[in-house]
Amino acid sequence: MPHWTTLQKASDRLLKKPANQLLDEIVSEARQVRLLKSRSKLTAIDGTGFTAQHTSHYFIRRRQRHDQNVLEMQYSRFPKVGLLADCRTHFILAAVPGLGPGPDYPHLIETIREGSRRQPIGTILGDAGYDAEWVHRFIREELKLHSIIPPGPDASTVGLRKSPIDSKCGITSGVPSVSDVSVRDGRSKR
Repeated sequence: MPHWTTLQKASDRLLKKPANQLLDEIVSEARQVRLLKSRSKLTAIDGTGFTAQHTSHYFIRRRQRHDQNVLEMQYSRFPKVGLLADCRTHFILAAVPGLGPGPDYPHLIETIREGSRRQPIGTILGDAGYDAEWVHRFIREELKLHSIIPPGPDASTVGLRKSPIDSKCGITSGVPSVSDVSVRDGRSKR
């Protein structure tokens, strides 16, 4: 039996390539049946974490209220994914796996590159977790796309001008994640 790290390290080659090929085919098919337009004018990027156990945090908290003998479970690492989705259809254009907890921006470059390779995009929305000068420069200067990302809570806006895009759209708050929107719309049950 191989050591678990052998399988973990091989997972990129064994799982990531087939998953990307499958998503390539799905996006292509979605364009052919006109679910996706030839270009996604507005896309959103966000990261979300998943529980890696068979019991949810909600279930554990509920049990603790009724049974004081239940120990609180702490998760030091959990699966996380960065998603890029078409805002009109909520169709996922890219999904980049990773581990949490941690900030959302480490998956940004790979997620946007994969998504824009599959589907031409125009504007990227992100929440305040993506607010960094290098993020705006990467999206606007290197990829030649528009970015709408509100300033983070610790950002100083004294002496800074909003971009023309931010001013036109009146962006003042974060962007809900694709998974949150899907749950609210009844597309997914947790």
